Amino acid sequence: MLLERKSTELPSLKDWSDFGKRFLLVFGALFFLAGVIFFFAFNWNGLHRYSKLSLVSIGLVAINITYTRNFEKLWIRELLGALAFFFVGQILLVFGQIYQTGANAYDLFFGWAVFSVLLVAVSGSPVVWFLWIFLLNLTFDLYWEQVLRFTPPVWAVYSASVLNLIALFIYEFRIRLKKNLLRSAWFSPLILVIALGWLNFGSNQSIFFLREDNQIALPYVLVTIFSLGGLYAFYRFFIYDLACLSFVLLSGLALVFSLYIKYLTGGDMVGNTFLGFFIIMGLTTGMVVHLLQIRKEHSGSESK
Repeated sequence: MLLERKSTELPSLKDWSDFGKRFLLVFGALFFLAGVIFFFAFNWNGLHRYSKLSLVSIGLVAINITYTRNFEKLWIRELLGALAFFFVGQILLVFGQIYQTGANAYDLFFGWAVFSVLLVAVSGSPVVWFLWIFLLNLTFDLYWEQVLRFTPPVWAVYSASVLNLIALFIYEFRIRLKKNLLRSAWFSPLILVIALGWLNFGSNQSIFFLREDNQIALPYVLVTIFSLGGLYAFYRFFIYDLACLSFVLLSGLALVFSLYIKYLTGGDMVGNTFLGFFIIMGLTTGMVVHLLQIRKEHSGSESK
């Protein structure tokens, strides 16, 4: 895979050579995309609208034809899939600039997400899937900011977190059921970080910005606590992932600190600051010790 290491051992000369090839190809792809963007920016007034659309479409077709070849290295196909994904957005960007389809960036990203669904489904690449999920989250955020023009309500924020968790669980169970598929070491933690970001954002909204009534904030806080507990159990006992466990515990630490600021701080700012510092230090130390113990237990069970 494009962003995976084969083992945890020290890299050999062959590993460094493979890393160099990936590094150069990835940066070559980024420079290629930048070149396409600057080409249109520099020659925009001198090109006919059909020429603009044709050039980008030819590039997308060429990438897709190259993608159908059987490459020895799987990560080359993943890189081509990511290039094709960005070219879909490039076509929509050029089309929107020519015909002025809308002033909101939400329109561009929503169309990009819709028209790249088939590409994402066919590729099956964690890189392309992550780009698409990130695009959906960006579309959701821009929709509230540019179309509705207000901060999303708590239920909408929690809905965004649920959608990310659904995508994460689909990936995890798909890997679990198909033994021939390799589980990506980075995909699950990154999607989990996005889901936990929405979850903590929603819990902070409920704690700090809802009316001063515990009966209103309490259900959302309980949902956050049970969600974190479920994710902790899932990534400790069902699918072991130390990185995911770390992010879940950090999210729980953020929730505890938010509750402390809201309900346990008084007029003594200096005393509250010191007490909060010691609480965070103590919880962080306990979290690190707990994670080290989990890793030791998992290493011992694997060696048996």
